[in-house]
Amino acid sequence: MTSRDRHALRLGALLVAGALLSLRAGPWLHRTLTATRARLIEQHHLLSETQRLVAELPILEDSAGRLAGLVAGLAPRLLAGYESGTALGDLAGRLSTVAGRHRAEVLSVDALPDSTTVGQLGRLTARARLATDFRGAVDIVAALGRGTVVLVPEAIRLVAQDPAAGPEASERLEVELLLSGWYLPGESLP
Repeated sequence: MTSRDRHALRLGALLVAGALLSLRAGPWLHRTLTATRARLIEQHHLLSETQRLVAELPILEDSAGRLAGLVAGLAPRLLAGYESGTALGDLAGRLSTVAGRHRAEVLSVDALPDSTTVGQLGRLTARARLATDFRGAVDIVAALGRGTVVLVPEAIRLVAQDPAAGPEASERLEVELLLSGWYLPGESLP
């Protein structure tokens, strides 16, 4: 074998080895480069979004301060208490005061399940039963609407206590009110 033949064999072996290597390593290299490029694009988008959010942070802090001021301005319109039991006590006390002013007797005030929240505010829903006449029922609902605390009568039911009583008997109604009010739960305080 001449040196020229050996050179041709070496060159052929290198070409075959290069072809096998490129058939195996080429697709792997392409997949790796494609995945790396996709990861870099995703990281670039994430960095852009983070920079945008950091730029908006002063605006959000200002909005949070204004929102806290608005919630503080709502404080007189909320039921007292940091949990539903205390808020229910405040609602019962306010209802007793209003009922006393309008010739009514509070028979019961019971909390109903309510998990409604708006921001940091929690809603309390209660069923109240009162005994009064028709005029007292109307005056109580009107007084609840004029009160400083927002108490919303969602449903009203009137039932005559003794429908068979004669015209000379005094009118007695059992009034059932479904009331809701808002309070600031303790766990939402900063």
